[in-house]
Amino acid sequence: MKIWFAEQDVIDAACVYVAETYQVPIERLNAELRYDEGIGIRGTVEDREHSRLFDLSERDLVDGAVLYLSNYHSFDPRRLTVELQFDENEGVTAVVEKVEVSG
Repeated sequence: MKIWFAEQDVIDAACVYVAETYQVPIERLNAELRYDEGIGIRGTVEDREHSRLFDLSERDLVDGAVLYLSNYHSFDPRRLTVELQFDENEGVTAVVEKVEVSG
């Protein structure tokens, strides 16, 4: 099974990651994504109430997508793979695949 995350889904997942990791209410968060050639996909999440910025790596964004699917849709995080992608028109997107375990 494959799930496609539009850029807004990746943004939401980044906010979930920061909320869970740093114990910040998700309602206070805004996120922006960017692609830097040579560095890759990055994110910045702002805590509007306390004017704090959280810089997220590509790994953090992948972990955020897994956390989002695990917490909100009961997916097993050990069975998910996430590939972030960047496109000029679509922005930052992700393809999430649920890996079936045989045996």
